Amino acid sequence: MPKKSGFTLIELLVVIAIIGILTVIGYSTYSNIQASARDTKRKADVDAIAKALEDKYNPATGVYSDITALQGTDFTSGTVPTDNGASYYFSKDTPGNIKAFVVCTNTLEKSNQPYCKYSANGTTSQISSLATPAPASTPSSGGSSNTNTNNSLISQTISVSPPTTYWGITVNKANYTAENLCHDLLSIPVNSISIWSQGSWENHLCTQTDTQASTLITPNAGYAINTSNSGSVVIQGSQTTNSPIPLTAGWNPISFVTVPTSINMASKLFSSLSTNGFSPIAVEVFSEGNWTVCNRSNCGSDFPITPGVGYLVRVGTGGAYNVPAN
Repeated sequence: MPKKSGFTLIELLVVIAIIGILTVIGYSTYSNIQASARDTKRKADVDAIAKALEDKYNPATGVYSDITALQGTDFTSGTVPTDNGASYYFSKDTPGNIKAFVVCTNTLEKSNQPYCKYSANGTTSQISSLATPAPASTPSSGGSSNTNTNNSLISQTISVSPPTTYWGITVNKANYTAENLCHDLLSIPVNSISIWSQGSWENHLCTQTDTQASTLITPNAGYAINTSNSGSVVIQGSQTTNSPIPLTAGWNPISFVTVPTSINMASKLFSSLSTNGFSPIAVEVFSEGNWTVCNRSNCGSDFPITPGVGYLVRVGTGGAYNVPAN
């Protein structure tokens, strides 16, 4: 009887393994090609948005239009470009009189870096998000109009981590808005800035121009920086001091420019608030995803009070809290 021909089990397993390997390689290659195509579209979109804004530049005044003024007729595609429905990042040096702007993708899939175009004085150039310049005719950081005749600028490092960092400014930057802060954090970048207003948080989305964009960032207030990324940036301004902190009955986000020894721990701050008649209920700090609480019944988890960190203070009586001098 003739011997039957066919594949052995080992041969079949080898063939299946080879097919599996080729499938993985093919899928990986296909995914990379798709990612590259999406990144190419994002870069083209940013270029198109920057060009459309450049076309609306007024050389007589040196002023650009806002991105919200763009319409579908400004683009060959007939629509304002979006990244799968989401707006591209846009930041301007001032809320009204725009003399410089930055438009960016979010992080590109292949390079893990944003792609940005910067425009000022009628000229557009590609920039690294790690070193966003400012036009010669405007201040050097975030569009703030702060000047210092003694050139005694000081620095503040802003370090953020997901999901939220509670923060306060320790330098003086005149007319410094939530939008300017988003601009300065562009290299990270962050999602939004939460601003306390009438007993609740209101978000300024860093990818949009909204009602919170022009809210001033002021010393001794506390802000929530919401981000999916970790990173640090340095901002500059002139020296400033603590101001009386307005407190209302209930929760208050606060921060300190400098911290005197008399309130350098949560328990000491709690005592100071009590001595000054604010009927404190709690002092809280958010760190590594958790809240640490110091209240009237338990301050066993005492924690330091640090300049530039945002804290939540809950009081029973409102008023202006004068930060001790020492």
